[in-house]
Amino acid sequence: MKIIRPPKLNIGDTVGIVSPSQPVTNRRYYQRSIGALRKLGFNVVLGKNALRSYGYMAGTAEERVSDLHDMFANPEVKAIFTSSGGFVSHHLLRYLDYDLIRKNPKIISGFSDITTLLNAIFKKTGLITFYNFSIQSFNEKSSDFTIKSFMDMFVSDIPSHFLPQKSKWKVMRKGKAEGRLIGGNLLTTINNLNLKEFSTDPRHNRGKFILFFEEHGTDLEELDNSLHRLGLAGFYDHLQGIIIGKITDVDRGGKSSKIIPIGDPREFRKRPRSLTVNQIFNRIFDEYNVRIPVLSNVDVGYVRDKISMPIGAMVSMNLNGATPVLKLLEYPVSHP
Repeated sequence: MKIIRPPKLNIGDTVGIVSPSQPVTNRRYYQRSIGALRKLGFNVVLGKNALRSYGYMAGTAEERVSDLHDMFANPEVKAIFTSSGGFVSHHLLRYLDYDLIRKNPKIISGFSDITTLLNAIFKKTGLITFYNFSIQSFNEKSSDFTIKSFMDMFVSDIPSHFLPQKSKWKVMRKGKAEGRLIGGNLLTTINNLNLKEFSTDPRHNRGKFILFFEEHGTDLEELDNSLHRLGLAGFYDHLQGIIIGKITDVDRGGKSSKIIPIGDPREFRKRPRSLTVNQIFNRIFDEYNVRIPVLSNVDVGYVRDKISMPIGAMVSMNLNGATPVLKLLEYPVSHP
C-alpha cells in the first residue's frame, strides 16, 4: 500500500466540519468550539447537513456521505473535523468515494465511533488519518496541552518527532517495537474485526502494526469481554506493541454488581468484590501470553488533555528506559 500523508495546515486555512454519525447534541458547546478554531486563525465552514437530526443520526447515510464528499472535493477546505461520535458511522462505508478521497488527500480527524471511518479510509486509500477529539468537545476551554499538541502535529513547520506526555504513563510490558498505528475506540475496534474490506487487520494484512485504544462509558465486564475477544481472535499474536489510552467513566462493579435475589426474595447474593482496570489488563495479557511492549494511561481518550494519534503512521515504542518514549518515525502530514 502506498502511504499518503495529507498536506499540513497553515494559519488562515479553511477547515470543514461534518457530522458522519450522531447529531450535534449541545449547540452551545459546538458554537464555542467553532469560535475556538477561529481564534486559532482558521476559517470554518459547516457541511450543509452538519446540524441535521434524523432520529439518532445526523441525517440519512446519503446526506452524511454527501457532506464528506463535498469537503474532500472542495479545494479551499484543507482539513475535515467531525462533530461527535455515536454508533452509526459504519452506514457510510459502502457509499464513500474512496477514489475521490485518494485524489484529494487532506487531514481528517475524529473520535469514538469515527474510529470506523478513520480506519476504513486508511485501509482503502493509504491516507493517514487522525484520532483525537470531537468538535463538540473542542471548545474554548480545551487545555493548553491539547491545543499545543494539535498545533504541533498539524500546523508547525518544525513538528516534534515525539508524542507528548501529560499524564504518568505506565509500562505494563517492557520492550521496543516499531509499527503502523491502528485503532481508536476499543469497542468500535472490536465491532470492526470482521469488516476485512474496511479495517486493517494484522492477522491478514502485511506489515507491522501497533494497536492503540481508549474506552469510555463502559463497565469492567464489557472491558473484560472486549479484551478476551481480541485474544480469542488471535489479534495479540500479530501485533508489535499495544498503547492503551484512558479508560474513563467505568462502572467498577460491572453488570454483576447489582444485588440479585436468590431463592427467597428476602435473600440476596453478596455484592462481589470489584477488580481494578489494571488487574483485568494484566490477567488477560498473562492468559494470552502477551509479551510485546504494552504502555498504558497514554493521553488519548475522553479526557481534557489529549494528543492526536495518526492512524497509519509509523511509530516506535521504547519502554526499556526510565521514561517511556513514543516516537513518530515519519511526519504524519506533508510539508512543502
